[in-house]
Amino acid sequence: MLPELIKRKIEKKYGKRIAYTKDCVGLAQSINTATNERISALTLMRLFGVISHKVVKPRLFTLDTLAKYLEYKSWDDLFHEYENEEFKYAHNVEMIINKQLRKGDVIMLHCYPDWLLSLEYDNENCFKIKDIKKKNN
Repeated sequence: MLPELIKRKIEKKYGKRIAYTKDCVGLAQSINTATNERISALTLMRLFGVISHKVVKPRLFTLDTLAKYLEYKSWDDLFHEYENEEFKYAHNVEMIINKQLRKGDVIMLHCYPDWLLSLEYDNENCFKIKDIKKKNN
C-alpha cells in the first residue's frame, strides 16, 4: 500500500476518493491520459487497499508513473517531499502534546490563509474542535 499522504495527493489530483474497483478503473485511465503510461486497475486496487493482498513491494516503474501523474520527475523526488511533510506533521503534533496539556485546556491554531481553530484537550492526546472562525484582519 501507499503512504496515506501520497494517496491523498493522488486522490486530490484525480478529484475523488479511491474506495471501490470503479474508482481504480477511472484512476488507471486518468494516469494513462496524463502520463502515457499504464498501471492496471488491479495494481491500483492493491496500492489503495481496495482489495486485500499479501504485501508486495510495487515495481519502481509503477511508483515512478504515480510520481509522474503528480508531476514529479521520479518516485524518489515525490518520496523525499513526503518524508519532509511527514516529519513536519509529526514534529508539530509532538510539540503540542509535549506541552503536558490537562483536560479542558484550549489551544488556538492559525490555519492558512485566515482562519482560527480552537481545540480543547479532551484526554489521552485527543482534542475536540471548540470553534472555527475567520480571523479579523
